[in-house]
Amino acid sequence: ESAPDKVLEGAMIYQQQQCGMCHIVNGVGIQLGPVLNGVADRRTKQWIEVQIRSPKRHLAETMMPAYDLNQRDLDGLIEYLGAMPAQ
Repeated sequence: ESAPDKVLEGAMIYQQQQCGMCHIVNGVGIQLGPVLNGVADRRTKQWIEVQIRSPKRHLAETMMPAYDLNQRDLDGLIEYLGAMPAQ
């Protein structure tokens, strides 16, 4: 109830894009990729944006696909991930 609208929108994008098929947030999901809790403590927003849009720029052999999200959806997803505390 107290989450900002942008974070809620980002949570919806996370679900729509099925990010939980490869990532865990708050103990939910499948761990093929890294756990995303606390990602904002480990990476900058710019790094996360590149990782979502062009993951092979960070790791050529990654299995993560590139996501072509509009800027609003991308910003919301990054806000959502940034709101996830480290566990």
